[in-house]
Amino acid sequence: MVKIKKAFKFYLLLLLSGLCGAISATAWSAAEDRVFKEIPAGVQFPFKAVEDESEKRYPHGVVFEKDIVEKMDIDYLVDRAPVIEPERKKIQVKIGLLEQASLFPNPAFEWKPKRLPGDFNLGERTDEFLISQKFELGGKRHYRMKVGEKEVDEAIEGFYYRRAVFKNEVTKLFNNIYYLQKRLEKEKEVLSLIGKMRQMAKTKLVFGKISGKDFIDYEVSYRKKTVKVETLTKEIEQNLRLFEEKVGLNPGTIKSVNGDLPELESLPREIDLAKELLEKNPEINLLRRKVETARQKLEREKYLFIPDITLKATMLSDRARNQDTYGLEMMVPIPLFDRNQGGIMAAEASLEQAQKELHAERSGLLGSSAKHMTSYENAFKNLEKYSKEILPLAEETRRFFNIAYEAGRISMLENIGAQVQVLEAEIEKMEFQVRAQNLLQDIFFLAGRVY
Repeated sequence: MVKIKKAFKFYLLLLLSGLCGAISATAWSAAEDRVFKEIPAGVQFPFKAVEDESEKRYPHGVVFEKDIVEKMDIDYLVDRAPVIEPERKKIQVKIGLLEQASLFPNPAFEWKPKRLPGDFNLGERTDEFLISQKFELGGKRHYRMKVGEKEVDEAIEGFYYRRAVFKNEVTKLFNNIYYLQKRLEKEKEVLSLIGKMRQMAKTKLVFGKISGKDFIDYEVSYRKKTVKVETLTKEIEQNLRLFEEKVGLNPGTIKSVNGDLPELESLPREIDLAKELLEKNPEINLLRRKVETARQKLEREKYLFIPDITLKATMLSDRARNQDTYGLEMMVPIPLFDRNQGGIMAAEASLEQAQKELHAERSGLLGSSAKHMTSYENAFKNLEKYSKEILPLAEETRRFFNIAYEAGRISMLENIGAQVQVLEAEIEKMEFQVRAQNLLQDIFFLAGRVY
């Protein structure tokens, strides 16, 4: 009969433990579904790198078979960049901690066999069985899970913020590379024209039609432009290697990039930067999540002083008398000295710190946005001046020189010089164009439109 009672109690204990496990598994599944639903499909979460079985490590570099990277490839490369992977892992770490927070305390089981004094009969002894269970009061598990959920949300927002910052950097680097490539093409055209002018000047020098000083000026111009072309070629190579390093590509994967330098307009009217910055800026959103987490931690700390109850059920089995004795014990700590005063004070300070960081960042970003808008407007004005005044004037001068050359009024050297001036003006326009484009990219980032 005693054995049947013990087996029944043990089975009941296993059943309760299984019930607790089922509740925990449900909480984990719910948390996992919530997280995955908040990650858009384009982010590819979670990303698992292919492990190198031979060396038990992740191989360096992202598998990418294109020699020419286009602007549409940036999202693909950003999502698979090694620098983004740790941010995903942070989310998985927080999900694991949330699962742990949802668990109930384990019961404790003790068995104490005791011999009767002076009795050597193995059959005559007492067995003491104790089962204790700790019960958390004051909603500790509830608030612990709420903190875990807020930390998961904060990790997700942190992922978005890091991705937006990284994508913004990669996009601007892409723009710079494309600009340098286009500039190199123009500089090579200029070098070719200056080379022709140099050759003509050399011929004229032989026939005494120009002075040695004039020829030296053509020679210097040619050599300067040669150095400029070589410098640009090396700069493009360095930027390509930097781009590969940032997105995790193996060195030498990218030969060039392909995109465009769009015709820019004045700052788009639909951008209410002050409003969008405070509502959609990724850093503001991350700091806002930190405030929510700190506030939830304060709520948790307020209830931690409530004591937990430990219930202990005992059964004393006396084999000599064939008698069972049952008992019940309860242990409750008295919150006399430790009422979690320090924990509450620290949580209040952490919440205030998070709120002040959010306020400071808002103020700083408003100033930064005004600076970016002013810089963009200045760059756009210069770009507009080149587009509407300088370039048309250079084109008109080139056409006039071409007509004059065909009429025999000017030399070929002067005609080619006008073509060089047009190309130089186009290069200067592209410089303002990429500067304005990158400033606009930063403005879009501040407005939360880069994600």
